[in-house]
Order: sequence, then C-alpha cells, then structure tokens
Amino acid sequence: MTVWTDRRVLVTGASRGIGRRVADQLAASGATVAITATTPEAAEKARNSIMDVNPQSTVSAHAFDQADPDATSVLVREIKAELDGLDHVVANAGTHKASPIGMVSSADAEQLLLVNARGTLLLVQSALKLLRRSPAPAVVLIGSLMGTDGVSGQTAYAMSKGAVHGLLRPLSRELGTSGVRINAVAPGYVETDMTSSLSEQQREEVERRTPLGRLGTPAEVANAVQFLLSDEAGFITGQCLGVDGGLTN
Repeated sequence: MTVWTDRRVLVTGASRGIGRRVADQLAASGATVAITATTPEAAEKARNSIMDVNPQSTVSAHAFDQADPDATSVLVREIKAELDGLDHVVANAGTHKASPIGMVSSADAEQLLLVNARGTLLLVQSALKLLRRSPAPAVVLIGSLMGTDGVSGQTAYAMSKGAVHGLLRPLSRELGTSGVRINAVAPGYVETDMTSSLSEQQREEVERRTPLGRLGTPAEVANAVQFLLSDEAGFITGQCLGVDGGLTN
C-alpha cells in the first residue's frame, strides 16, 4: 500500500475543478503537494483553502503560466529548492475554447496548442530531471473525452487534447527503461466550471447518452488519478483510463 507521507507531488492548474480536487485529496492522504495557478494570488488562495481543510498537510504555491516556454524550468527549480525532489506529476493545467470550425481563429488555435500540447510536453520534460531520482516516479496526464472521441463544436480543443493523448504511449516506452511510469485519465462530462455553461437541454442529452445516466464529479476523477500514481498501479504505464460514465465504451 502506498504511504503518501513519503511522496512529493506537483499538481498543475490546481486552483479549481479537477486539479483542485486532486490536490485536496493528495494533501488529505499525507502527500507533500506543490500546486500551481496562473497568478500568485490564485495559487496562494488555493493553498490556503487546502490548508484550511488539511492543516497538517504541506502545500506550496507557485505561479505558473504554461503558455510560457521558459516557465517550466523555473517551476522545477523552485520545487527542487523547496522540496528537494519530486515523485509524481499531475499535468492538469490547460485551457479551453469551444467554437464551430468556421469560427476558430488562428490566435485561439495557437493558444490551445501552446498551453495544452506544447506546455504539457515541456512540463514532463523539465520534471524528468527530478522524477528520475525518485524510487517510484509516476506521471498522470489529464486528457479529455474530447481528445479521444470528439464532440461537434470542439474541434480545436479536441485537437489540442488529442496531442496530449499522443504523448502518452511513446513517452511510456521511452521512459519505462528508467522506471518512470506515465498514464492518463480522460474525463467525460464532469461537474466543473466547464460544464456549468451547459443548457438544461444539453445536460439532459449528455445524461441520456451516458450509460450511468449522470455527470461525473471531480472526486471520481481524482480517485482515478491517485490510483494511477500509487504503488498499486506499479505495473501500469502507457494507459489512458476513461472516467466518463461509459460514454465512450
């Protein structure tokens, strides 16, 4: 069984939604957690909220703009200085933009690719400097149903998340020789800010098409993430776990 008090985990994009729930859960389990948000104020606010619920936990807050190609190396240096190493990474930070294909601007497409695709690649690349020194290194990428199945009106976002899924298997083969595991979760429709804009009709349609008949919760995604990071998943790498209520089965 995994002893989380020995683990140091980086969770990017942890100010809200799935990333926040993952950080909450890992902190409650006893892990030392480094969280990021795009601004220092948002990162510190999230850290204080996590500490309010888990006063015994150790949480550090970092401002991190994943669109900036130089930001990842700065973040990893900060974590090395504060935590003296890193065992796990949850690559959750990302951005979302939904538009019909005819309305996708060049700027929107570029931003989605820079943050979701290039930013995730550079994050893993920089974090490997610390992960390779861990006795149980593991990475979980946060993909999306949109990147595996696709939804009308989400073409550019699906493209960027498809690129995240494209990292998974080649990286698992490349990193497996050094003992680094890398997996992904692909959430379906989950109760977050992203789905709060669904109309009543759209929500009913999603629930109708989902075999389990409802939207998921951030906690259910966090459970899958924590399992894939844990020693219990020690012989699992290169796998994408759909957390979507059976929508893509």
